Amino acid sequence: MARGSTVQEFSPQGVNLDSMPVALAADVYTGVSNMRTSGSGMTRADGETPYDPQVPIAPKWGICFNVGYAPVLLVAGDAGVQISDGAVWTDVKPASGWNAFTAGQMTGGLLNGYPVFNAPGMAPWYYDGTVVKPLPGWLAGKQTFTLAPFNQHLFAGSIISASIDNEYLAWSDAATLGNVPLTWTPTTANQAGDLYLGLGSGPVMAMHPLMENLMVYRTAGCYAVTYSGRPFIYTARKVSAEIGAASCNAVARVGSSHALMTPGDFILTDGTAVRSIGEGRVKRNIFAQISENGLKRCHAYVVQSRNEVVFALALGREDVCNMAYVWDTTRDKWSIRELPDITHTATGIIPQYAPPDTWTNDAGTWDTDDKPWDSPPFGGYKPNPAGMSPTRVEVFNLDVGDTRANGDSITAVCERTAILIGDEPRVKLIHALYPKLEGMDGDIVTIRVGGQMAPSDLVTWGPAQDYVIGRSRRIDCNVQGRYAAIHIEGRNLAPWSISGFGIEFSQRGYA
Repeated sequence: MARGSTVQEFSPQGVNLDSMPVALAADVYTGVSNMRTSGSGMTRADGETPYDPQVPIAPKWGICFNVGYAPVLLVAGDAGVQISDGAVWTDVKPASGWNAFTAGQMTGGLLNGYPVFNAPGMAPWYYDGTVVKPLPGWLAGKQTFTLAPFNQHLFAGSIISASIDNEYLAWSDAATLGNVPLTWTPTTANQAGDLYLGLGSGPVMAMHPLMENLMVYRTAGCYAVTYSGRPFIYTARKVSAEIGAASCNAVARVGSSHALMTPGDFILTDGTAVRSIGEGRVKRNIFAQISENGLKRCHAYVVQSRNEVVFALALGREDVCNMAYVWDTTRDKWSIRELPDITHTATGIIPQYAPPDTWTNDAGTWDTDDKPWDSPPFGGYKPNPAGMSPTRVEVFNLDVGDTRANGDSITAVCERTAILIGDEPRVKLIHALYPKLEGMDGDIVTIRVGGQMAPSDLVTWGPAQDYVIGRSRRIDCNVQGRYAAIHIEGRNLAPWSISGFGIEFSQRGYA
């Protein structure tokens, strides 16, 4: 350590892209790429791998479900519908009536174990275990913008005939156990019904269960729909006339709340209160990059094992989502990573990672194997996200492995500018940086240290220097400025993390 110098410690986590760097506390980065929040710092995000075997159609939407213990993946695209058990793909396209649809506009879910799904331009569908069929008893001559299961009913939001009736919400009769509903026509003998959502604007974009309510989000306007029994069956309570969903799959469940992307923000609601989770952090940055058509492709999903809500975004293009802005629900921090050009993400047990035990692949013998017949693998199953990529004609296993799908290494970056060191913005001479890095011994992370005389000045960067994990201790530098900046970049194949850094500096004798 240089004579008269001081080391000041910093432990940033997450990123803020909206506020001026000089106005930010020292506990946040001003730029990250392919990093996720973890522990007390940031860790390189994982890559992705193509689903094997390759999907035979260009998938735009998908859903995970189980047949007994066996996980199954169903995907839909313009060319039809396919399902996979992890070994083969099977064509389950309906005999007639299937049409091309706009990516980002298919919605659905599971009711009594049956996948149900819909996109404007054709009638709603369900997979009966053998083939995809039209929903029985559907409203003759009509379509719907959005479809969702809730309790033992199916709900259809914004009914389409010669025109679209955006305020119209209909639901089916109750399904009996192990079946789908048989009719949507209300009578005194069944529970089918409808109501009108009077306030708000635009179609019903998304419907998702939340505790005892079905939350219904229009483009602007949010309602809580609750089962009330006869004579109304369901009633609606207005939550907000302003907030709504930006796209058909922009809502994710977080405990007893919904996190969703609206046409201008990211919000969290428990069905009563509403608060922004993007204001002053990422909101302005994102919506400056998204086009109206790109917004329709955006969607949200949850990685429960990591307490993350992932907002998949189409930034700089309109056809697919290429970036993820990730909200850590535990730490209330944001991070950013790349996506492999997807239009929808299915979450659940991915059959590629949970092959069924059969007589052929079970290594145990009759006398020694203690597993019950048709049992799941030891250790259970781990839910994963699977991204649908129509442009690449692939399903991608996301957050898996140390490379991109094409074999490229993952470039991960953390950057912080306008760091105020010392007690006041006087000129300092920065002597060294002490990174708190962990990773594979011998892997190299590239570090640059810079300075700024004023917060609005461009950073004057020093040379890029290699930091060898497990061997290096510090990065020596000779940088002058009132404010410091650091740029840490890793291109190696192994995961690495940073929990902070120390800056060694000495005070110059002038302001």
